[in-house]
Amino acid sequence: MRRQAERPRDRRDRIVSTAANLFGTDGFAHVSIADIARQEGITGPAIYRHFASKQLILDAVIARLLGDLTLALVDASGSKQDEGARLTAAIAATWSYALQQPWPLATYLRDEGYLPSNLLIGIAERRSLLTDSWLRVAPGIGDHEYVDTRVQSLLGALGPLASRPTPGA
Repeated sequence: MRRQAERPRDRRDRIVSTAANLFGTDGFAHVSIADIARQEGITGPAIYRHFASKQLILDAVIARLLGDLTLALVDASGSKQDEGARLTAAIAATWSYALQQPWPLATYLRDEGYLPSNLLIGIAERRSLLTDSWLRVAPGIGDHEYVDTRVQSLLGALGPLASRPTPGA
């Protein structure tokens, strides 16, 4: 029986996951395309079929993190009527994500500065969507700028979780 070829989207997602782990543990500057490819079991040139540069992989890692956090907030707080209960659920969801997926958060906190300004604009837009989600969770907590600052503080406070060694490592 012939093995079905992997879909490009699936391969792309696996590359992002592998890169998130490597960037999280070793740092963006210390990981090469060859390292990602080797860990993924493909060649370096195969990575370039999905991403034109290592910076675009980093952008995808951070975009996934911000998107996942936004979805976690919506899922955790959407059905609760009381603002306090929604806020508690949103904080718990963010905490849980940081525990379950530490390396994308570590990468975001430490390595975002490696992105060129044109990619940082996209990250800022995604971060704004995350802030908007927090505002929907608890509209009474402040304006967009205030909440954005607090969200960044919360993510920063979770940084030690993201930089902890993996269990069993």
